[in-house]
Amino acid sequence: MKRVFTMAAAALAAVTASAQFASDPGVNTDITPDVPTTYTYELGAAPDGSVIYMNYWGGTEELDDATDGNGVTLNTATYLQIFDSKGNRTLDAAGMVVSDERTRSYCVVNQMLLADREGNALIAVSDARNGSGLQQGSQLTYTLYKVSPTGEMLWGEDGVELEGEPENADLEAKMNMIQIDNGNYVVAWMKCDAQGSSPFNIYMMYLDKETGEKLWDEPMVIEPSESGNYIMYPWLVDAGANEFILIYTDGQTQQMYAQRYDITGEATWSDRVQISDGYGLSTDIPLWTYLKVCSDGNGGAFLAWWADPDFDSHPEAYAAHVTSEGRLGFGASFEDPVALSLFNVTDERLRHEDRDVAIAAGPDGSLIAVFRSAEADNTEYLKM
Repeated sequence: MKRVFTMAAAALAAVTASAQFASDPGVNTDITPDVPTTYTYELGAAPDGSVIYMNYWGGTEELDDATDGNGVTLNTATYLQIFDSKGNRTLDAAGMVVSDERTRSYCVVNQMLLADREGNALIAVSDARNGSGLQQGSQLTYTLYKVSPTGEMLWGEDGVELEGEPENADLEAKMNMIQIDNGNYVVAWMKCDAQGSSPFNIYMMYLDKETGEKLWDEPMVIEPSESGNYIMYPWLVDAGANEFILIYTDGQTQQMYAQRYDITGEATWSDRVQISDGYGLSTDIPLWTYLKVCSDGNGGAFLAWWADPDFDSHPEAYAAHVTSEGRLGFGASFEDPVALSLFNVTDERLRHEDRDVAIAAGPDGSLIAVFRSAEADNTEYLKM
């Protein structure tokens, strides 16, 4: 894991080859000291060229005795490190501990990092600080922290709790955060409202950039369209003019939809846009692991994903465009999205690891996509 991010730092040296970033691309910059197992990490780049890195590993001594009854430690610390555009650390060599609260599991994967326009780090931490116990009763809730480039906790040492005391809350995940035109933040996440029995809902909140004050009285809840459906996997896209697009799944087969909202939480399209009917999407691989979403630069959104609508082990890469007016672009329909490539290999070992596509918006509003393709003889290509 360390190798990935030291190489990323070295790649930045080609742009800013001074201070701690070496001019030799073969020389890497250490980000962390030697630490125990790192479970997950996030990386962000601010407009001023600074690089923000966040990861999690075994927590501090205060919670070393908190276990699940089988000797597994249930606290994991959230660490932060920041480099300026020239590669100088702005924090101590070991970084700083943002949060060290008890968690439901020793492996934490629900955290999220956003590098905002001012170079601050907005960090979402999911833990069991408000839960009723250390085992199944440890309900999860999200807390947001805002940290300056110099390590100042701008929203206080305890952060801003999004939910407070959980009642029947159980699992939650897939936090997504954006900063809109006025500098404030919109966040969205999914949560199961009863332990193991109720479908997931999507929650959203709007927060003040200076204080972290929650600008809606209660989190906005997006519920399934039909009883028994799961509404999951929120993605947020800045739509400009202090509005945003929420992309999510609703249904048994991960059908995709989009709706645009203003800062009061009101929908601004007359109806939500269906992006895909979910046909051919894997039912055992969560969509959020391979769906890619980005702004189109004009108030809309681009999406790309893999699916196997013919169920013949030949998955294809697909793309969609949701315009700022609430229509599907590319002349496509939700039943007939744009296919980017055909993956002809039938070797099941390749099914998951090769389901990847990278996307970005071009300066003229076009979609740029890089994806993997292959021929029947197993010859593989990357195409754009």
